[in-house]
Amino acid sequence: MLKRKTALFLATVLLLMTLTACTKKEEKLDSAYPLKTDVTLTYWVSQSVSQRYFANNNGELPFAKELEKATGVKIEWIHPEDGYPRYTKEITDNPDGIPMATILGKYSNAGFGGPFVQDIRYLEQYADSDIQRAAWDMWMDTDSKKYQIPYVLAKSNNLGEHGRLSRSVDRYAQEMLVKFILGTEPTENFAFIVE
Repeated sequence: MLKRKTALFLATVLLLMTLTACTKKEEKLDSAYPLKTDVTLTYWVSQSVSQRYFANNNGELPFAKELEKATGVKIEWIHPEDGYPRYTKEITDNPDGIPMATILGKYSNAGFGGPFVQDIRYLEQYADSDIQRAAWDMWMDTDSKKYQIPYVLAKSNNLGEHGRLSRSVDRYAQEMLVKFILGTEPTENFAFIVE
């Protein structure tokens, strides 16, 4: 119940912040929300399987009805037909010639670095040429797993020894890398060090 109240509170704050930015005229009301607007907020989201089980549209869910009732703001929920979110023509083929990366920055964080969850469907639509898609496949086709050191879980009584050995191996690898880069170690020794 607490999570639901917290989510409702955060959604209400987000709506009020959006409305404050979108409201054309300020009109004082006798309610907890000081702004009145005729703006309809549109949320374009895909539905999870569990959501589709309860409603065909997020607007039919109790959370959405309660949010609309609490804020007095009309919310229109739009869902992709087949569950696959697709960018509009404004994004993929902008009529003003604005690059996709630039126009995406207007609506999302997709063009910026950060700890964002990135949906693979974004990349599928972002790569508009076959050459880009082929490059991704080529770079993913690697035998790097053959050279990865498997994860080793040390028991609590061996943690000190495990840490000491790990630091020693890491230091040796970094020192040798620097020596190869600076040329103080002959490249013929590289195969011996890798083994």
